[in-house]
Amino acid sequence: MSLTIISRSGWDSRGPKRPLTRLNKRRVKGIVLHHSGVRNGPKGANAVRAFERHHLDANGWNAIAYNWLVDEDGVVYEGRGAGFVSAANRPWNSRTESICYTGWGGSPIPEATKRSIRS
Repeated sequence: MSLTIISRSGWDSRGPKRPLTRLNKRRVKGIVLHHSGVRNGPKGANAVRAFERHHLDANGWNAIAYNWLVDEDGVVYEGRGAGFVSAANRPWNSRTESICYTGWGGSPIPEATKRSIRS
């Protein structure tokens, strides 16, 4: 299986408002996994752009909250990227990286998504 990773420019990210803060690697304890919390929501890059719009415009955050996002097809989208403090896991933001499954977590997770998350 080849892993498809779409960069921020590849999904037309607006980018962070200010420079992102690097994680202190010695403090990192693990990864936190989220799901969209939205039934029948947008798919693929449209879902990622919707998260970014909500995080920047409605929440007033610096950037999309997640380090990575993974869709139902297993495509990985760069959010904040590797090694940056997220905004998804208070009070664990500075001790974890975050991954968001863009689909509804109340339904079975597709195998392609699981494979990408494990990668």
